[in-house]
Formats: sequence, C-alpha cells, structure tokens
Amino acid sequence: MLEDYEVVPPKPKEKWNASIRFMEMSEVLDSYRLVPRALLLATGYLVWEVTQWFMFLEAPTVEQSALVVTITAIIPAVIGLYQNSGKVKENAKE
Repeated sequence: MLEDYEVVPPKPKEKWNASIRFMEMSEVLDSYRLVPRALLLATGYLVWEVTQWFMFLEAPTVEQSALVVTITAIIPAVIGLYQNSGKVKENAKE
C-alpha cells in the first residue's frame, strides 16, 4: 500500500539575500515617500513648539524673536523640497 505513494523531498529553503531585501525596502520607502513626509512632520512640530514657547514668554528679547523668525522661515524651504522630491514620471517630462 505504501508503494503507491511517491516520496517528494522537501523544497530547499531560499537563501535570505540582504541586498534584495534592502532594494525592496528602499522601493517601498521611495514609493510612499516616508522620509520626506517624516521630515515635513518633524519640521511642523518644531515650528509649533517654538511658536508656543515664544507666545508664553513674558518679555521676549531680540535674540528670541530672531530665533522664532528663523525657524518659521524654514517652512517654505521645507515644503518646496518636499514638493520637488521623488521620482519624476515619464509622462510629465513630455
């Protein structure tokens, strides 16, 4: 009765290739644009905290107001970098 069944050897496990996994991970990060979005969120949080800190000061100095102006001036540059980052689609070039 056992002679009727064919013995199939188990498939060998595929070797884990770190470079392939790294490339897959980089494609996911690039397609979802996780790093630019995280930097945009971090900059927004920084501006929020600095603004809140400045508003609660009783008598802000010139140096403190210069810091707030500098931090809030970063926002247009960060948004511009975010909008210009990422892959350019082939149809958009034409």
